[in-house]
Amino acid sequence: LLPSWVQLLHGITPVPVYSPVFRQQVERGVMVGMALQGIWALWQLYQHVDIFRASFRPFVRVLSQGIDAVTWRFSKRLNSLTQILTRQYMHWLKPMEVLVHRTIPPALVRRLTLFLKPLRVAIQPFAKM
Repeated sequence: LLPSWVQLLHGITPVPVYSPVFRQQVERGVMVGMALQGIWALWQLYQHVDIFRASFRPFVRVLSQGIDAVTWRFSKRLNSLTQILTRQYMHWLKPMEVLVHRTIPPALVRRLTLFLKPLRVAIQPFAKM
């Protein structure tokens, strides 16, 4: 059940815009807003009412431990990925960068980068795979 202000959208927006997909997105937005308000209300009760704090403390502890575990795993994987990328950069790209900057004049480097820009745009989608 949607709030009354959603019916105003039906009268204001053109018919092609107010489609079933648009209505579903509005419903999702309202549901997410209500869920966040509920979470905020529970947090305020936890912060200010002793009986709620005592009853929610085990759930908050488990939730914080779960978040810490996920954060640790994510940071561990991100750290290993950055180490691999740093090694690859130092092994392959840094020597070429030093060689280019020491031997080629800056004006020519700018011209080459402008010349190779279409190639970079063409290769970039494959780099994301």
